[in-house]
Amino acid sequence: MGKNYKMNNAGFSLVELIVSVLITGVLMLAVSMFLASSRNTFQTVNTSATLQEESMTTERILNEYILEAKKYGLDKNVSISGVSTDVFWVLAGENEGTSEDDVAYIFVLDKDKKVLRYCRGTEADVEPSSGKLTAGGIGTVKTRCFGSNEKYSLIANYVESMKCTPVNRPDGTDLVCLEIKYEFMGKTYTDNLTSVTRNKTGVTSVSGVPAGSGAPAGSGGGT
Repeated sequence: MGKNYKMNNAGFSLVELIVSVLITGVLMLAVSMFLASSRNTFQTVNTSATLQEESMTTERILNEYILEAKKYGLDKNVSISGVSTDVFWVLAGENEGTSEDDVAYIFVLDKDKKVLRYCRGTEADVEPSSGKLTAGGIGTVKTRCFGSNEKYSLIANYVESMKCTPVNRPDGTDLVCLEIKYEFMGKTYTDNLTSVTRNKTGVTSVSGVPAGSGAPAGSGGGT
Protein backbone atom coordinates (compact mmCIF):
# COMPACT_ATOMS: atom_id res chain seq x y z
CA MET A 1 0.00 0.00 0.00
CA GLY A 2 1.52 3.32 -1.06
CA LYS A 3 2.24 6.07 1.42
CA ASN A 4 1.57 9.73 0.79
CA TYR A 5 4.32 12.13 1.89
CA LYS A 6 3.54 15.80 2.29
CA MET A 7 6.33 18.14 1.26
CA ASN A 8 6.79 21.33 3.27
CA ASN A 9 7.76 23.94 0.67
CA ALA A 10 7.09 26.93 2.90
CA GLY A 11 10.90 27.73 3.30
CA PHE A 12 12.25 29.92 6.12
CA SER A 13 9.88 32.00 8.10
CA LEU A 14 10.45 35.74 8.51
CA VAL A 15 11.53 35.24 12.12
CA GLU A 16 14.10 32.62 11.12
CA LEU A 17 15.52 34.93 8.45
CA ILE A 18 15.83 37.82 10.93
CA VAL A 19 17.56 35.59 13.49
CA SER A 20 20.02 34.24 10.91
CA VAL A 21 20.84 37.75 9.67
CA LEU A 22 21.45 38.93 13.26
CA ILE A 23 23.73 35.98 14.03
CA THR A 24 25.69 36.53 10.81
CA GLY A 25 26.03 40.23 11.61
CA VAL A 26 27.31 39.53 15.12
CA LEU A 27 29.85 37.04 13.80
CA MET A 28 31.06 39.44 11.10
CA LEU A 29 31.38 42.24 13.66
CA ALA A 30 33.42 40.02 15.97
CA VAL A 31 35.74 38.99 13.13
CA SER A 32 36.22 42.57 11.94
CA MET A 33 37.00 43.75 15.49
CA PHE A 34 39.56 40.96 15.88
CA LEU A 35 41.22 41.85 12.59
CA ALA A 36 41.27 45.55 13.46
CA SER A 37 42.81 44.79 16.86
CA SER A 38 45.47 42.59 15.26
CA ARG A 39 46.27 45.30 12.70
CA ASN A 40 46.57 47.97 15.40
CA THR A 41 48.82 45.73 17.51
CA PHE A 42 51.06 45.09 14.50
CA GLN A 43 51.25 48.81 13.68
CA THR A 44 52.12 49.66 17.29
CA VAL A 45 54.88 47.06 17.47
CA ASN A 46 56.20 48.03 14.03
CA THR A 47 56.20 51.74 14.91
CA SER A 48 58.04 51.15 18.19
CA ALA A 49 60.61 48.98 16.44
CA THR A 50 61.13 51.62 13.75
CA LEU A 51 61.70 54.41 16.28
CA GLN A 52 64.07 52.32 18.38
CA GLU A 53 66.06 51.32 15.29
CA GLU A 54 66.47 54.99 14.30
CA SER A 55 67.48 55.79 17.88
CA MET A 56 70.10 53.03 18.07
CA THR A 57 71.70 54.13 14.80
CA THR A 58 71.90 57.74 15.99
CA GLU A 59 73.32 56.72 19.39
CA ARG A 60 76.07 54.61 17.84
CA ILE A 61 77.25 57.42 15.57
CA LEU A 62 77.04 60.19 18.17
CA ASN A 63 78.83 58.16 20.85
CA GLU A 64 81.75 57.53 18.52
CA TYR A 65 82.36 61.22 17.89
CA ILE A 66 81.50 62.65 21.31
CA LEU A 67 84.10 60.40 22.93
CA GLU A 68 86.96 62.39 21.35
CA ALA A 69 85.34 65.82 21.71
CA LYS A 70 87.41 68.72 22.93
CA LYS A 71 84.53 71.16 22.35
CA TYR A 72 80.89 70.81 21.35
CA GLY A 73 77.77 72.92 20.99
CA LEU A 74 74.14 73.09 19.87
CA ASP A 75 73.11 75.97 17.64
CA LYS A 76 69.31 76.30 17.71
CA ASN A 77 67.00 77.62 15.01
CA VAL A 78 69.60 78.11 12.29
CA SER A 79 68.14 78.99 8.88
CA ILE A 80 69.93 77.07 6.13
CA SER A 81 68.59 77.20 2.57
CA GLY A 82 65.33 78.53 3.97
CA VAL A 83 64.99 75.53 6.30
CA SER A 84 64.80 75.82 10.10
CA THR A 85 67.45 73.59 11.66
CA ASP A 86 69.08 72.72 14.98
CA VAL A 87 72.79 71.96 14.63
CA PHE A 88 74.77 69.87 17.12
CA TRP A 89 78.51 69.83 16.49
CA VAL A 90 81.57 68.14 17.97
CA LEU A 91 85.09 69.48 17.54
CA ALA A 92 87.63 66.65 17.84
CA GLY A 93 91.35 67.16 18.40
CA GLU A 94 92.36 64.67 15.73
CA ASN A 95 94.93 66.97 14.11
CA GLU A 96 96.55 68.42 17.23
CA GLY A 97 100.27 68.93 16.76
CA THR A 98 99.88 69.35 12.99
CA SER A 99 99.28 72.32 10.73
CA GLU A 100 95.86 70.99 9.72
CA ASP A 101 92.60 72.24 11.23
CA ASP A 102 90.80 70.00 13.67
CA VAL A 103 87.76 68.12 12.40
CA ALA A 104 84.24 69.30 13.20
CA TYR A 105 81.51 66.66 13.08
CA ILE A 106 78.24 68.44 12.34
CA PHE A 107 74.77 66.94 12.91
CA VAL A 108 71.89 68.87 11.36
CA LEU A 109 68.23 68.42 12.34
CA ASP A 110 66.02 69.47 9.44
CA LYS A 111 62.91 70.43 11.41
CA ASP A 112 60.74 70.63 8.29
CA LYS A 113 61.41 67.06 7.12
CA LYS A 114 62.23 65.73 10.63
CA VAL A 115 65.47 64.10 9.53
CA LEU A 116 68.97 64.16 11.04
CA ARG A 117 71.89 64.66 8.65
CA TYR A 118 75.65 64.62 9.10
CA CYS A 119 78.69 66.16 7.50
CA ARG A 120 82.35 66.83 8.27
CA GLY A 121 83.78 70.30 8.55
CA THR A 122 86.74 71.99 10.22
CA GLU A 123 87.26 74.13 13.31
CA ALA A 124 86.73 77.19 11.09
CA ASP A 125 83.07 76.13 10.74
CA VAL A 126 82.23 76.44 14.46
CA GLU A 127 82.61 79.03 17.19
CA PRO A 128 83.43 77.22 20.46
CA SER A 129 82.94 80.25 22.69
CA SER A 130 79.35 80.81 21.54
CA GLY A 131 78.50 77.25 20.47
CA LYS A 132 77.29 78.49 17.11
CA LEU A 133 78.16 77.81 13.50
CA THR A 134 80.21 80.42 11.69
CA ALA A 135 79.09 81.85 8.35
CA GLY A 136 81.52 79.43 6.76
CA GLY A 137 79.98 76.57 8.75
CA ILE A 138 76.53 77.42 7.46
CA GLY A 139 77.97 77.32 3.95
CA THR A 140 79.55 73.92 4.63
CA VAL A 141 76.27 72.48 5.89
CA LYS A 142 74.33 73.97 2.98
CA THR A 143 76.69 72.35 0.48
CA ARG A 144 77.09 68.96 2.15
CA CYS A 145 73.70 68.31 3.77
CA PHE A 146 71.18 69.86 1.38
CA GLY A 147 70.38 69.76 -2.31
CA SER A 148 71.88 66.83 -4.20
CA ASN A 149 73.72 65.59 -1.09
CA GLU A 150 70.64 65.17 1.12
CA LYS A 151 70.32 61.41 0.69
CA TYR A 152 74.05 60.80 1.25
CA SER A 153 74.18 62.69 4.54
CA LEU A 154 71.09 61.11 6.15
CA ILE A 155 71.50 59.48 9.57
CA ALA A 156 67.97 59.13 10.97
CA ASN A 157 64.33 59.82 10.13
CA TYR A 158 61.41 60.93 12.32
CA VAL A 159 63.55 63.22 14.55
CA GLU A 160 61.39 65.83 16.26
CA SER A 161 63.84 67.78 18.45
CA MET A 162 67.23 67.82 20.18
CA LYS A 163 68.26 69.20 23.55
CA CYS A 164 71.74 69.13 25.09
CA THR A 165 72.72 69.38 28.77
CA PRO A 166 76.44 69.58 29.61
CA VAL A 167 77.70 67.96 32.79
CA ASN A 168 81.13 68.81 34.25
CA ARG A 169 82.47 65.96 36.39
CA PRO A 170 85.01 66.28 39.22
CA ASP A 171 87.43 63.90 37.50
CA GLY A 172 87.95 66.37 34.66
CA THR A 173 85.89 64.55 32.04
CA ASP A 174 82.51 65.73 30.83
CA LEU A 175 79.17 64.11 30.16
CA VAL A 176 77.26 65.17 27.09
CA CYS A 177 73.57 64.52 27.73
CA LEU A 178 71.43 64.62 24.61
CA GLU A 179 67.66 64.33 24.63
CA ILE A 180 66.45 63.35 21.17
CA LYS A 181 62.74 63.03 20.47
CA TYR A 182 61.35 60.93 17.63
CA GLU A 183 57.78 60.87 16.25
CA PHE A 184 56.25 58.41 13.81
CA MET A 185 52.59 57.62 13.06
CA GLY A 186 51.39 59.42 16.18
CA LYS A 187 53.81 57.62 18.50
CA THR A 188 56.71 59.41 20.20
CA TYR A 189 59.97 58.05 21.56
CA THR A 190 62.47 59.97 23.68
CA ASP A 191 66.07 58.83 23.78
CA ASN A 192 68.22 60.21 26.60
CA LEU A 193 71.76 59.65 25.37
CA THR A 194 74.59 60.19 27.86
CA SER A 195 78.11 60.08 26.42
CA VAL A 196 81.40 60.63 28.24
CA THR A 197 84.29 62.61 26.75
CA ARG A 198 87.94 61.64 27.13
CA ASN A 199 88.85 65.29 27.48
CA LYS A 200 87.81 68.15 29.69
CA THR A 201 85.90 70.31 27.25
CA GLY A 202 85.37 73.38 29.39
CA VAL A 203 81.82 73.71 28.06
CA THR A 204 79.75 75.43 30.76
CA SER A 205 76.48 75.92 28.90
CA VAL A 206 74.80 74.81 25.67
CA SER A 207 72.08 76.94 24.07
CA GLY A 208 71.43 78.60 27.41
CA VAL A 209 71.32 75.31 29.35
CA PRO A 210 73.92 75.56 32.15
CA ALA A 211 76.23 72.69 33.00
CA GLY A 212 75.19 70.44 35.86
CA SER A 213 77.21 68.19 38.15
CA GLY A 214 75.41 64.92 37.42
CA ALA A 215 73.64 63.14 34.56
CA PRO A 216 69.93 63.83 34.14
CA ALA A 217 67.71 61.00 35.28
CA GLY A 218 65.76 58.92 32.82
CA SER A 219 66.30 56.75 29.79
CA GLY A 220 64.66 56.13 26.45
CA GLY A 221 60.94 55.57 26.42
CA GLY A 222 57.92 55.85 24.19
CA THR A 223 54.38 57.07 24.50
